[in-house]
Amino acid sequence: MSPQRHIDRQLLARSRSARRSLFLAVGIGLALSVIVVAQAWLLATILGSFIEGHRLNQGSLIGFVLLTSLRFIVGALGEHLAQTSAATTVADLRHELLSALESQGSRELSLRQRGRLVLEATRGLRKLESFYSRYVPAAVVAALAPLVALIFLAATDWPSLLITLGLMALLPGLMIHFGRKASATSALQWSRLGSLASRMLSIIRATPSLKALGELDVARNELSSITNATASSIIATLRVAFLSSAGLEFLSGVGVGLVAMLAGFRLVHGSLSISNAFAVVLVTPEVFLPLRRAGAAFHEASEGREAGRGVLEVLDTPRSGSQGTDRPATTPLHLHACWVSGMNQTVSVDIEPQTHLIIRGPSGAGKSTLLHLVAGLIAPESGTLSVGDTPMVEVDQPWWRSKVGFVPQRPHLFSGSLRDNVLLGSSATDAELYELLEALGLARLVARGLDSHLGEGTIGVSGGELQRLALARVLLAPKEWLLLDEPIAHLDASHIAKVRAALRHYQASAGVIEVAHGDTLLDPTTRTITLATNEVMR
Repeated sequence: MSPQRHIDRQLLARSRSARRSLFLAVGIGLALSVIVVAQAWLLATILGSFIEGHRLNQGSLIGFVLLTSLRFIVGALGEHLAQTSAATTVADLRHELLSALESQGSRELSLRQRGRLVLEATRGLRKLESFYSRYVPAAVVAALAPLVALIFLAATDWPSLLITLGLMALLPGLMIHFGRKASATSALQWSRLGSLASRMLSIIRATPSLKALGELDVARNELSSITNATASSIIATLRVAFLSSAGLEFLSGVGVGLVAMLAGFRLVHGSLSISNAFAVVLVTPEVFLPLRRAGAAFHEASEGREAGRGVLEVLDTPRSGSQGTDRPATTPLHLHACWVSGMNQTVSVDIEPQTHLIIRGPSGAGKSTLLHLVAGLIAPESGTLSVGDTPMVEVDQPWWRSKVGFVPQRPHLFSGSLRDNVLLGSSATDAELYELLEALGLARLVARGLDSHLGEGTIGVSGGELQRLALARVLLAPKEWLLLDEPIAHLDASHIAKVRAALRHYQASAGVIEVAHGDTLLDPTTRTITLATNEVMR
């Protein structure tokens, strides 16, 4: 089986929720073929009667008008069903993708190009709708609908049937040739689009550093080079699509022309009636039309198919702990000889519930990496991490993350209101939100109102305010564990005191693990472990 057909089958297997609608859309496509042939016959009868001077059959005229109306209604219904089923399938895929990313964690995600993943989850999934709404119904109809027109030609005029079959024999080779070229160029185009998205994301993140180093021109030139390569691949893809369409149009035109020429000669010699001559000329294009539509839909869905390939790779990636069902009643943490890339040594430590622990160590010792490990965002490459008596890889990850509040070293600020940036789906009231923000010393932001707009990244807030906003997010809902990565790195003594008081008030019973490089949020006399190169902590 070719890789293209393999991907198509995998994508079709994901459409179970919308399979009924797809079958209906295909059935409607076949019904339209029957209606078109019937229309052609009635129109040929009407034109033949008019030219021969016979009395116009009102039944044929009424039937033609009714079939025209029915064709419009059935066509609109088929389009609606196809789009509905496609939207349903893509929505299910998007939900599966987000669930997979949530359960996999940042280490698995970092192994993929993040920019490409964003491209697949946005533009790619939108393009995938064309695969389900246009290409799948069109491909099935193209395999079945020409039979209706061929049967009509066989019953009406067998010489026209032979000419049409002769030209159709050329189509498989043509479609396979252009299909393979289209698949290759589409894969290259999508790969370059993914590279462009990934590099763009990296450069945007590094813009402040590049500007400080005076290297923005280098980044600009690099993006220009990738953009030009992407444009070249898009042009190559369009060239293949145009050549494919031109080839199909040429064969269709030759077929209709030959049939019309033969029908004209036979009409002159009286061996073919004028009604039958009109009928075969009108029906012959319907043999090729479904194939032309399927070819156009194939090229239109090429980006979606490539994006679907990437989405399936994510969905088929084994998920660390994502299938686990164990939910320990208590959550002591046990690390035994745990190590992961980014840590200078293995770590062995037992952390009981409601424990307050400070992790210290020089830069690069792996403090933040250890915190990500405890959060379940990455898995140990050696050693074991257990929640209670259950290895972390067997724990239900969404459940565990509901127990953990995590404040990273560089929190993210979304473009939106102050309220939305802190709540993130929490059901806390405005009064509770005001109280917490005041307690954390965010009076300046509170004075602007909960509906005040905050910009993307760190626009509109200081570094200390950003970390306190991130802390407010996790303090709104009770957690068993709070994981804090240098939460007071940008705060002065007065604000540190306020944050300490808020932590005691809102999360008095939580276990707290704090990464600290200098001053600490927790009492410095609490339990402390120090990470240092080539040492094993116990």
